[in-house]
Amino acid sequence: MNRSAAFAVLAVAALVACAPVAAPPPETFYRLAPVSTEQSHARPPLRGVIEVGSFSGDGLTGQRSLVYAESDRPGELRLYSYHMWAQPPGEMLRERLVEALRAANLAETVVTPALRAQPDFILLGHVKRFEQIGPGAVAEVEFSLTNRDGDVMLVKTYEATHQAADLTASAAVAAMDQAVAEIVTRLLADLAALGHGA
Repeated sequence: MNRSAAFAVLAVAALVACAPVAAPPPETFYRLAPVSTEQSHARPPLRGVIEVGSFSGDGLTGQRSLVYAESDRPGELRLYSYHMWAQPPGEMLRERLVEALRAANLAETVVTPALRAQPDFILLGHVKRFEQIGPGAVAEVEFSLTNRDGDVMLVKTYEATHQAADLTASAAVAAMDQAVAEIVTRLLADLAALGHGA
């Protein structure tokens, strides 16, 4: 390499070294919106204390990063680098469900395990899907309800899909809010039916 070529290489390297490095985009965190209940029962259908236990989630559903897939490749899941839930989906879903159960007056008392109460019913959840698929969001959650004797009163999987306004993460979160609201509403109706039939 002659001197002029070497000088040119060094000059380019110096320019690259001095070029400003683009800052990464800021991290954005999302919460699930509260679920508005359609009705509040005058008398709780479930008599006693219902404990809403921890909600589990396997693999990606247990992480805070938003999960997404392209519409034409729904089986190829990816994670957003800078868009995350404020808490793992299972924790947020449990909080929203506790709020909804209390607002709907579905049981005499609604507690979490932290209160160390003696429950008459235990409600558990397992998050199977919680992801953006193209311009929309899909949530799939399995719930189980047992009584104090360990008898299984309900085991059912609920799934809801809602379209988003566009392909952005924030639009997907808004669609997920709708999917979660639908699932919680359907679960509350089933729990109320169980209480009325008891």
